[in-house]
Amino acid sequence: MIRVTNPYSQEILAELPFATDNEIETALAAAERTFTHWRHSPAHVREEVLRHASHRLQERRDSFA
Repeated sequence: MIRVTNPYSQEILAELPFATDNEIETALAAAERTFTHWRHSPAHVREEVLRHASHRLQERRDSFA
């Protein structure tokens, strides 16, 4: 487990599990498949997807803080 702590109070904020070798391999394979498709997408499509992701992150910024 990885402990995420507040550096000022040392309060434990979260405990996160390490990924297994299988989970890492699965994620890498998915990323490779996605890249193969994604690299042929027109720039305006990639921009739209990234803009949408940016908006979603902004909506949830307080939960990431």
